Amino acid sequence: MKNRRADAGFVMRNITVEETGTAADSSSPNADTAETPIHRAVMGACAGAVMEYYDFSIYATLAIYLSMNFFPPENPAVAALLAVSSMGVAFVFRPLGGIVFGALGDRLGRRRIFLATLFLMSFATIGVGLLPGYATLGLAAPIILVILRIGQGLAVGGEYAAASTYVVEHSPAHKRGFYSGWLASMASAAMVMALLAVSLTQATMDADSFERWGWRIPFLFATILLAISLVLRSKLRESPVFKNLAKKGKTAPAPLRQVFADWNAIKSILVVAAGVCSPQITAGVTGSMLALYFLQTKTSLDPAMANLLLAAGCLTAIPMTILSGSLSDRFGRRQILIAGMAIGVLTYIPLFHALLTNVDSKIATLLIIIALQVPTSLIVGAAFSTVPEIFPAAQRMTSVAFAFSIGGIVGGLAPAVSLALTDKGGVLLGASWPVIVLLIGMIVNLLWVPNRTGAAID
Repeated sequence: MKNRRADAGFVMRNITVEETGTAADSSSPNADTAETPIHRAVMGACAGAVMEYYDFSIYATLAIYLSMNFFPPENPAVAALLAVSSMGVAFVFRPLGGIVFGALGDRLGRRRIFLATLFLMSFATIGVGLLPGYATLGLAAPIILVILRIGQGLAVGGEYAAASTYVVEHSPAHKRGFYSGWLASMASAAMVMALLAVSLTQATMDADSFERWGWRIPFLFATILLAISLVLRSKLRESPVFKNLAKKGKTAPAPLRQVFADWNAIKSILVVAAGVCSPQITAGVTGSMLALYFLQTKTSLDPAMANLLLAAGCLTAIPMTILSGSLSDRFGRRQILIAGMAIGVLTYIPLFHALLTNVDSKIATLLIIIALQVPTSLIVGAAFSTVPEIFPAAQRMTSVAFAFSIGGIVGGLAPAVSLALTDKGGVLLGASWPVIVLLIGMIVNLLWVPNRTGAAID
């Protein structure tokens, strides 16, 4: 009888862990980790992810208006290119953010980094909405704008690592891809929010008013997102894997030194950056920002209509990304990643050519945008669980942050590079940049990136 009661207790403990999803391994000795249900962990992580991607999306969506207000007006084409390039500055500074916040996350815990990066991201986004323009500040305006982008890049360097690590470390092994897919889908959700915020604001005023000051309203909308995110994240508990490390005294006292002193660790970071993160970010911006810039600058399509069509296309990417994460649980992360990269390599050039030549048909344009979301969803949906699974728990956030930040430099510059190449050699040359990145990613992934789908992570 005693044995039966003991067995029943063991079963109930395992059911509790499985249902709440608060541990990668049901044998975790941390009983209090069951207090954080998986849905709350995912919602808290998603809240900051929405802020991260909303900032990126709103800045990219309004880059043309930023060029009119913050850069010298003598040459509009150069001003537009500078505005787009200033978006890439955030990606260049992500590695530094990864160094700072990644190391702190491995030393102090994932949860604390959540709040720090959230405040820094919010400050950068809201700051753009409040910053006086070139007519008022002169050259100080673009300089301050770039400083705000640097702040955003520093924050995101730690945010991605904290969020993806937190969700993976809370999820049951056989559903890591599914729950991480929800987190990954926030990129498309934030893009839809940004585009709708711009469209709704434009609908309430004339074009001249929006150009002069109305564009600031979508940036200031971030204050609402900040309030919601703070409420959700304040209720989160620490990752069960990190708590287990702390209990055993195995947290890394100097994660940076440990990573840089180990050539195998450095090699793993570089391999993951090239084989997962660069294709992930490149595919993300190609299916959204690059498509929008092509429509806004290379066609006669009304900018407001371009926003609505891209919002509709990105809306379809949300369920596709979640499905991709779930499929990676069933078929393996590598298989889904390679499928997405292969589709991108084969379709990007013809799809962008079709985007420019079929702009008179709104239905055709929408279908092309939806088609661009397929490689994006497959790659992004599987990548969010792939990267944290690869690295050891004690240096996980540091390693994830570095890999993502290095990959972000390549991916974040894709719109500016592709637009510049298009100006020189047409759409064939312009669309070749994401094709090359994905092709290299396929090779690196197949040869060197380990496939650790569902493996133990603690």
